Amino acid sequence: FRSQQHNPNPPISTIFEGLNLGRWVSKQRLGKEELSSDRIKRLDSIGFSWDPLEEQWSEAFQALQKFHIREGHCRVSRNQVEEGINLGAWIHAQRIKRPRLSADRIAKLDSLGFCWDLSEDLWNEAFAALKKFRIREGHCRVGLKSSLDGIKLGGWVSRQRHGKENLTKAQVEGLNSLGFSWDPHAELWEKCFSTLQRFHKREGHCRVPTNYVFEGVKLGSWANNQRNKKSQLTSSQIARLDSLGFSWSLQDSKWEDGFMALWNFYKRTGHSIVPQSYAGKNGPHLGRWVHRQRQAKARLDLSRIKRLNSLGFIWKFEDKT
Repeated sequence: FRSQQHNPNPPISTIFEGLNLGRWVSKQRLGKEELSSDRIKRLDSIGFSWDPLEEQWSEAFQALQKFHIREGHCRVSRNQVEEGINLGAWIHAQRIKRPRLSADRIAKLDSLGFCWDLSEDLWNEAFAALKKFRIREGHCRVGLKSSLDGIKLGGWVSRQRHGKENLTKAQVEGLNSLGFSWDPHAELWEKCFSTLQRFHKREGHCRVPTNYVFEGVKLGSWANNQRNKKSQLTSSQIARLDSLGFSWSLQDSKWEDGFMALWNFYKRTGHSIVPQSYAGKNGPHLGRWVHRQRQAKARLDLSRIKRLNSLGFIWKFEDKT
């Protein structure tokens, strides 16, 4: 067993070549005083350990070695059990007992990249989860209540932003390497603005209907939020929206919602004769909106009249429904 495993201290559960070797070893320790000097010397010659606590430590260390080979690290969760050993609790005990551990044991643990600082180990575990999230989602915008691999990742991400000054340089660089945003609101704004730019390039304007979704982004809702919160935007953000001809009027936005509903009606039916009782779906009450356009024709901008005319809009219509 020693020749194959390079270890003369098999765990108590070890069965080797049909022999319950682990129990046999335990009996040698317990009955050492009854052994002949020759047998003691033979066991000593292969590095046999007479201390059962040493046996337990070695057994747990072997379990950690296997975990390290399998996972590539020693970040073991507190309740992790390996081969019947509560490896998480054992690791916690090693941290606490470090001042009393032998130099040999410390060296063995260090050889596996063992982390003696629990807070650092927990940080590394959460960082690994964030990295996994980044690979899966393509970004680090983690929802506040999101969890991954048993880690409350959303809360952890929030704490990194609020406690950035307490992070080490290596930790900050590690987060930066994932494209981590220290201001998630600014990052989300940039994403939505880029989407609006593509909408503008395709449509030639920024008249986004309220409930309109473009490339998976609720662009209409975002555009309305910019209007409602204009006083909270930076001068740079306002200037960038202005560069696209963005309309800050909520009334304009509501008119665009009505026009888009009429356009969809026209595309579906081939005409724009909408009964006043017709409500439509997911938008303004289309029949009433159309009626208001007729009543307000004298006050409408010429550009709006032209757009309505492009749909064959009838300005004098007697609704008999």
